[in-house]
Amino acid sequence: MTSILNALFESVIFPNKLKPTPESTRANEELANLIEAWNKSHSEEDWEKFDDIQSAYNNVSHHLQQIAFTYGFQLAILIMIEVFFGKSEFTRNHNKN
Repeated sequence: MTSILNALFESVIFPNKLKPTPESTRANEELANLIEAWNKSHSEEDWEKFDDIQSAYNNVSHHLQQIAFTYGFQLAILIMIEVFFGKSEFTRNHNKN
């Protein structure tokens, strides 16, 4: 079963709420131009190696983003608990030895 946080991260819950920003559109265009230029100046074998590296990087990046996203939500909940209920036992006391 998929968790709610995972479904939200994967845009399953609100799929139409994620819209590209001008900055992300420019970054995607720049990346596409760089890849196209690289592809034109390298062999088919180099392109296949590059594609493998890019796929592996995308996989690692996706997992790291998912971890950061989940951590952010968990942190926000702990902050809400502390603010609304005055409970701070979730934080570590670094002054204790």
